[in-house]
Amino acid sequence: MILIAAILSAIVSIFLLMLSPVNGMLFTIMVKSLIDATWENYFFGVTLLQIIGITVPLLMLAHILRSHRFSPLKNPLIRVGLILFLWNTMVSIGMAIDNDNVINAVNYFFRNFNFFMAMFLFPFIVRDAISFKKLLLIMLLAGIFPMLMGMYQFASGTIWEVRHTAYGLERNVGLYHDAFSFRGYGFQVLTAIILMLSYFTPRKFILKVFLIAYAIICCIVIFNVYSKAAIVIAISWIFIWSLFNKNKSGALLAPMIGLIFYYFSGDVITQDVLQVFVKEIGAYQGTIDEKYILSGRTTIWEIVWQQWLDSDLISKFIGSWINFPAHNDLLRVLYTNGIIGLILYVVFIAYAGLMLYKKLLKQRNSLTVMGIMVYVMWLVDVTGLPPSLYPAYSWYVWGFISLALIGVPGLDKQPARMVSNTGGKNDLSLRIA
Repeated sequence: MILIAAILSAIVSIFLLMLSPVNGMLFTIMVKSLIDATWENYFFGVTLLQIIGITVPLLMLAHILRSHRFSPLKNPLIRVGLILFLWNTMVSIGMAIDNDNVINAVNYFFRNFNFFMAMFLFPFIVRDAISFKKLLLIMLLAGIFPMLMGMYQFASGTIWEVRHTAYGLERNVGLYHDAFSFRGYGFQVLTAIILMLSYFTPRKFILKVFLIAYAIICCIVIFNVYSKAAIVIAISWIFIWSLFNKNKSGALLAPMIGLIFYYFSGDVITQDVLQVFVKEIGAYQGTIDEKYILSGRTTIWEIVWQQWLDSDLISKFIGSWINFPAHNDLLRVLYTNGIIGLILYVVFIAYAGLMLYKKLLKQRNSLTVMGIMVYVMWLVDVTGLPPSLYPAYSWYVWGFISLALIGVPGLDKQPARMVSNTGGKNDLSLRIA
C-alpha cells in the first residue's frame, strides 16, 4: 500500500513539476517523506528517491531560467555556491572517467546538484507572506507520515527495522534507511510550527493547541531515535531562540514541553540522555577509550585521514574522485574533492554564517533567527554525517537560510492576516493552494 502510494505520489510530483513549478515543488516537499520509505525498492536499477533527486533540480532549473520575475542573484550565496558546484561537477566527471563508474558519478553529481539548487527552490516558490504560509502548511503535512509512524512505534512497541546504537539502546527506524529521517523531518516540522506561531498565530485556541501537540509529538519521535546530534541541536535551538528572538514568550514553549516530558516519564529521560552520552562521559572520566566516542566515528575518521595522507600530491589537491562514507562532511570532501574542494566548501559555509550574522544585525526577526538555527543544525550534522549529499535535507536547510537572507516581502507587517495581490482578503489557515 505504501509503495503504491509512493509511486503514484512520484508520478503526480513529476507531472506537476513539468506543468506548474510552484505547485509541483510544494507537492514534492509534501510527499518526500513517503517516497523516502521506499528506499529498498528498485525499478530498472533506480529508486523513487533517485528519480525525484534527478527530476526536481532539472525541471526546477528549467523553470527558473525561463522565469522573468525571479532573480537568483538576490541570494548572496549563489555566486560562492556556483563555484563550489562547478568544482563538484568536475569531480563527478573525474569519477566517471578515472574510476569507470558512471552510475556512481551521476549519483554524486545530482546529489551536489540538489545541494546547489536548494538555494533557489524556496526563494522561487515563496514570493510573499501568503506563499510563505503555504510552504509552512505543506511542511506540516509532510511530517504527518513520519511522525505518526514514529509515534506508532513508540506506543505499540512494533519493530520493523532496528538499528542498534553503540551505547546499548535500540533505534526503531521504521520504514526508513536510518534514524536520520525521523530526526530530519521532525526538526523540519518544528521549524514550520515555530514560524507559524510567530507569524500566523491562529485566532482559534484549538489550532494553537494542535500546533503545540504536534510539536510535542515531534519531540517524542526525535528523542526516541537516541541521537547525540539531535540533543545538541535541540539545546542549541532553545538557546538561540531565547537569545535572539524579540518574542521572548515563545522561548517558554520548549522548557514547558520538557517539564511535561519529565513529569510523566519520571527519571527515564535523564537516564536515557546519560546513556546516549555514556561513551563521552566515560572518555572524559578516563574509564573508556576515546576512540569509542561519537559512536566510534573517530576510528573511521582516522582511516579516511590516513588514506588521504597516503595519496599522491595531485590527489591531495584535486581529490581521489571516490565518494567514501567518512561520517564527516569535511573529511569526505577532503578525500573526494581534495584540498581545493574542501577550501571551497569551508568558504561557502563560513560565508553563509557571515551573511546570516550581518542580516541579524540589520533585521532581527523570527525568520532570520530560524535561519541561524538551521545553520547551526547543519554545522552539527557536518561533524558526523554528509548532509550535503542528502537532497531533501539540503532543500530544507539551505532553503530557509536563503529565505532568511533574502527576506519575505510583507511577512513582518501583517502577521495574522494578509491581503492578496487582487486586493481581496484571504484566510491563510484555509487557503493552501
